[in-house]
Amino acid sequence: MWQSIHFTHAVGWGNRGALRAATSNLLGKETAVSELDDSDARGEPPLPIGYRQAVVTAIALFLSLSIAFLRFWSFEAPGNWTLASTGSAILTAAGIVLLLTALFRALDIRDDALSHYRVTVRIFFAGILVVIIGATISSIVLAIETGSF
Repeated sequence: MWQSIHFTHAVGWGNRGALRAATSNLLGKETAVSELDDSDARGEPPLPIGYRQAVVTAIALFLSLSIAFLRFWSFEAPGNWTLASTGSAILTAAGIVLLLTALFRALDIRDDALSHYRVTVRIFFAGILVVIIGATISSIVLAIETGSF
């Protein structure tokens, strides 16, 4: 009843034809991998192996650092809340939302398509930029409040 599939170096993300054949043998259907063939239908080359894993790692790293900074800025930083400190916290939170959006897109199977991946990377860099702007403003506010500026 179950057919065994022997995956070799030929079957992988780089060789979708072999993956389609192996999956269709297992499931008995030709439409088993229609989501993976999106980039092939548009004539785009597939994303090289390792790119998605690298961007997921980078997003997770920046996301964890941003959340840790927001926690420090919200709960541990000395001083009172001002309009500038609230604005910097909102900017940092908006950057975190962009990073979460990029992580969600990077974990989506459609991100294997080159055009989808490019948009994900742009969202990721926009999130980094917004977090850096928020952190810079908060550093200036903290320096002014503590009198070291």
